[in-house]
Amino acid sequence: YAASIAVAKEYLAVARDDGERRTALLTAALTYVDESEIDSALATMRRRYDIAATTGDTANMSADGIAIGDILLAAGRVAAARDRNREAHELMAQSHLPAAVKDDDALGWHFDVARVALAGHDLETAHREAAAYLDGATTRRNDVRIRQAHQLAGMIALDEKAFDRSLTQLTLADQQDPAVIFAMAQASEGKGDRKKSRTLALQAANQDNLPAFASVFVRARARELAQGSDRH
Repeated sequence: YAASIAVAKEYLAVARDDGERRTALLTAALTYVDESEIDSALATMRRRYDIAATTGDTANMSADGIAIGDILLAAGRVAAARDRNREAHELMAQSHLPAAVKDDDALGWHFDVARVALAGHDLETAHREAAAYLDGATTRRNDVRIRQAHQLAGMIALDEKAFDRSLTQLTLADQQDPAVIFAMAQASEGKGDRKKSRTLALQAANQDNLPAFASVFVRARARELAQGSDRH
């Protein structure tokens, strides 16, 4: 971790433009999250947000705000995550970006509300917002968002301990997303299929993709689940 942060700081020091500065800060934030240094990750992402704010880059400001909300959510700070996501989506709604972009962001708001509700075990709200998200994604024929809608449904079913239904939904979600794979591992563990749970948990923990929040949010938990399966 120390070496990773040191290299990110070196990159930041020699960055030639805002894009490179933002990339350096993102890399550092990802490292901090993986290290469970949540406050450092949040401070780093706020620096990234400030770069976008300096040039009035509303789209990146909103994206950074949602990423900050995701970090808060992963850390169990549900109320703070809810507030940060709301601010990010309001920023888009009040922007001068094209209507199509704003409409798509408004659809994404349902996704974020559902995730926050689920984290707070507010299943009624989670179901309602997930249904709205699926309806909007289907109407737009947006395959990415349709897969996310199935992920939401699978996560809700997992919280309800409806493990078969959870796996059915998660199978229709993005199979390259470590969060989806980890949720499938949890559902398999819930069914008592520890062999499959361990296989999926290790896959989620060792997903060979570019650094992304989806990976660092679940990697440690996936390893812990795999080790737990080993002990049984």
